[in-house]
Amino acid sequence: MDIKNLSIDLITFLSNYHEPIILTDEKDNILWSNNKVNEIFEIEQDKNFLDKYKNLNEIFKESNQIKIDNDLFIEEFKANSNSFYYEIKIKANYKILELTKSFFHTQDNIKLSIITIKDLSYYFYAKNIFFEFASDAIFIMDKNILLDCNTKTLKMFGYKKKDEIIGKPPYLFSPPTQFDWKDSKEKALDKIERALNGEVPTFDWLAKKKNGQTFWAEITLKKVTLAGEEIILAVVKDISEKKLNEQKIIEYNQKLQNFIEATNAGTWEWNIQTGEVTFNEIWANIIGYRLEELLPTSIKTWESLTHPDDLKKTYEILEKHFKGETPFYECEFRMKHKDGSWVWILDKGKVVSWTEDGKPLMMCGTHANI
Repeated sequence: MDIKNLSIDLITFLSNYHEPIILTDEKDNILWSNNKVNEIFEIEQDKNFLDKYKNLNEIFKESNQIKIDNDLFIEEFKANSNSFYYEIKIKANYKILELTKSFFHTQDNIKLSIITIKDLSYYFYAKNIFFEFASDAIFIMDKNILLDCNTKTLKMFGYKKKDEIIGKPPYLFSPPTQFDWKDSKEKALDKIERALNGEVPTFDWLAKKKNGQTFWAEITLKKVTLAGEEIILAVVKDISEKKLNEQKIIEYNQKLQNFIEATNAGTWEWNIQTGEVTFNEIWANIIGYRLEELLPTSIKTWESLTHPDDLKKTYEILEKHFKGETPFYECEFRMKHKDGSWVWILDKGKVVSWTEDGKPLMMCGTHANI
């Protein structure tokens, strides 16, 4: 059949269609194809698809047909009974292609087939590599639409079916604003744009479950190319427990600070291996100094201010603690005040970390004026 017998409107429509299209007769002889077909089959610019192939059976052999009967593909692909799937080698790469055939009759009552082709390689290979085995939620998206997700995503966000997520913009799974009160949509699109430009942003994010509950997530975005398609992989970790622990630490530190201020206690942190010591302002005030007057501080600072007759006793008590003979260190000794007088100090502390070879590393404690 001569393709010229088809209406100009039909050919114009098929030429501009956004997916690869092949036109065949009843015997699968190829009559026409649009430029998208050249792209998917990686045909050189100065050549044409029809110059290389005359019949569909030259490309899509029965031995290359595959069945889509597992959870590696989303439901909408499995449900299409008019579609056939093939794994074929194009140059150095294998591709998974979906062929969907529909029929129509010309004005001369000649039956023809319109075959649309989708490249599903990035779904198949991405899933095989890490999708269903990942411990984190993973989204596949283009600039602003979610194309796919793994099973962990459904569990994390509280959904039962992927079609509740696929086809929607990612910011819909967030509250309207983030923890910094910035608009979630604007902030999400900015992060995606950065990823498309080659960055690999990792950031904390407030996400939203199906039931409306928000939770803390750590998200990493990375642009990848799969089967010739540039897509964004979003890896989502639920860090709610981490954030809760961080909040507990903040609250604990605040309570500790309140306790220190209420008891007027000096604090110190000693790196036993380097001799570096950090004191707070109250530690210096107890002996009449401002902390800045004692800087830079080290264990020598404490030694120089401690009564010479008491130093030997304090180190003997420290050594017992270092050897594990006592659960903590406690000692009373005299320190020289700025005005020349001697102040009795109750010193308490404990080793909080050790080196790999069992030596004391970090020790923390308090000073109290008694």
